[in-house]
Amino acid sequence: MIVMLEESVFSSANPEAAVELMVLIANSRHTVIADVDTPAFKEWIAVAGTFGVRLQKIISVSSKLIIGGFSQNRIKVHAGITRWDDPVPTLSIEEALLYLPIPFKIFVENNDADRAFLLSLLDDDKREHLLELQLKHWLVFVHGGGTGDLQKQITWEAENTMRADLRTFAYFDNDGLVPRQPSKKTLQITDECVKQRIHYHRLTRRAIENYIPVSALELWASTQNNKRARHTRRQLTPFKKLSEDERDHFNMKGGPHGDGDSAVTYAALNPHELRIVKKGFGKKVATIFQHPNFRDKAIRKDFQRAVLEIEKLYSLLRKII
Repeated sequence: MIVMLEESVFSSANPEAAVELMVLIANSRHTVIADVDTPAFKEWIAVAGTFGVRLQKIISVSSKLIIGGFSQNRIKVHAGITRWDDPVPTLSIEEALLYLPIPFKIFVENNDADRAFLLSLLDDDKREHLLELQLKHWLVFVHGGGTGDLQKQITWEAENTMRADLRTFAYFDNDGLVPRQPSKKTLQITDECVKQRIHYHRLTRRAIENYIPVSALELWASTQNNKRARHTRRQLTPFKKLSEDERDHFNMKGGPHGDGDSAVTYAALNPHELRIVKKGFGKKVATIFQHPNFRDKAIRKDFQRAVLEIEKLYSLLRKII
């Protein structure tokens, strides 16, 4: 978030508050800007010592980050009253000291699986950035417990905390059985995010498991016990025959059987092949994203195709953290 410090923050009546804000912002996820040419700022700098030097450095770095297209969320801080309903919320110094330490929240359906999914598909720099934010507790993944509870949590956060739209993001499955037809439930979550002004990304594919490259499934098979490994390798032969669209919306956990043998057909598979993949790869297939060699082994075309969407997701996220 971009924190805009107005001239009144540095007035002679608030020098200690300005220092407190500086220390807070220097130890947070926020970037900060201020008009360094105002008389109040120059007077404060003259007596602030090392605090003033540090703030000037922070402002210099922040300006470069803003030019680079990072966070676009903004608030103002001044020595007056708080006005949350302004287009750019204006906070009193006291309110800012309470609001700015609140961590950025990412709402997901499953905390462990969805977090591992995102981190495994990002490059090293982006992954390290998110891990650092988590380590410092500036960012937290919130466990939604499935699509139904996820929507309730997003609604509660928006209606019971101040300006959740400035510090909240959600990403969730598509759940569609076929391309371009998200499930009714995920469309409801999308509508709720729009209503509450919560930034979000709905996956293009059915679920996170549909972003697992075939090469990673092969790696996963090699780590299982012999019986399960043999079965997974048998499944991969007919699974590879599916088109990209079919693999993108295949029920990876439960297979066609898990969908109640829906009307979706797989023309490339004969009855025997369909029986092999009928029950999918099992409930633990998403643990592939946690494998330490996931990125090293997943180097084929289907991996790169998955990365393209995750880069877009990260770009949306990075603009509002």
